[in-house]
Amino acid sequence: MNLSIIIPTHNRKDNILNTLTCIARQVIQPQHKIEVIVVDHESTDGTTQVILDREAYPYPFKLVRIPRKAWDAATPRNYGAKITNPDFDAIYFLDSDILLPPDRIQRLIDDYLINPDPNRVIVGPYHNMSKPVNIENKDWYKETITDYTKDVRWKSFTENEVSNDVAKGNQGFGYALACFGGSMMVNRSLFFRSGGYDETMINGGEDGDFGLTLWECGAVVSMDQGLLGWHQPHEIDVVRKATPFDTIARIDAKHNVDVIKETGKNFRTWGIPWTMPQLEDAPKVDKTIGELEGKEE
Repeated sequence: MNLSIIIPTHNRKDNILNTLTCIARQVIQPQHKIEVIVVDHESTDGTTQVILDREAYPYPFKLVRIPRKAWDAATPRNYGAKITNPDFDAIYFLDSDILLPPDRIQRLIDDYLINPDPNRVIVGPYHNMSKPVNIENKDWYKETITDYTKDVRWKSFTENEVSNDVAKGNQGFGYALACFGGSMMVNRSLFFRSGGYDETMINGGEDGDFGLTLWECGAVVSMDQGLLGWHQPHEIDVVRKATPFDTIARIDAKHNVDVIKETGKNFRTWGIPWTMPQLEDAPKVDKTIGELEGKEE
C-alpha cells in the first residue's frame, strides 16, 4: 500500500517536530510506501524554518507554505491532497500536534488492506494532554500517561469493532460526526469524489461538515481504538471560537439536518452529558468572521 500523510500546521513550532519525529520512528513493512506533506498555513512563529532545519526525513517529504486569511484547517488539507502522488492509494490526515507510537501507521495500513474498499474511512482517537509529552525517550509511549482528557468519542471507539466489512460498517449521522481530521484516512478516490473539505467552514465546523459529505457519498466509518494518539496542548485560535452558530446554520442548510438536535443525540451516545445550547448563549464577538479575515489575530 502507498499512503500520503498530510499534516497542516500554523504556529506549531513547539509541537510539529515532535509529530514528525513520531512519523520518522514508525516501523513500516518495506513493501509499503509513505510520503509526508506538511502544509504550513503561513505561520509567523518560525515554524517553516524549524521544519527546514531538521536534519533528515527518512521518507519522501514535501513542505509547502500557503497564504492564510483566517483560522481554517480545510484549505491546507485540500492543498496537501492536491499535491499527493496520484498513484498512491489513500490519504491520512494528521494534525501537527498529535503524537503516534511507532506501530500506528502500520496498523492503519493493515486496517486498510483487510478490505481496501474505496468507501471505507478509518479514524483514530486521540486523548488531549494537559501538558506536553516529552518524547526524547523513544519508549515514551510505554510509560504511564495519566495527565489527559479522553477523546470525546472514546466510548464509541471502545464499543464499536473496526468495521472492515463495508456492508456492515458504521453508518449514519453520529459516525459522520466522528470523522475528525486530526487522525483520519480516506481513500484517495473518495476524497476527490467528495470534493474535499469545504473551505468556508472556518471555525471548527470543517470536520463535521466533511464527515457528513463523506456519508452522503456512501462512506462508512471504521473506528479503531488501536490507532490511539496523544494530542499536545495548545491555545485555541480566537477565530475558531467566533460565531459557531453561523457555521452550524450553514451545515444545516447544506446537509438538510438539525445539527444541534442531532449532535445532542450523538454526544449522549458518546457518553457525554449534554445540554442543548440556546442561540442566546452564542459567544458575543466584536467583529464578524469576514472582518477578521486577512488580519493578524
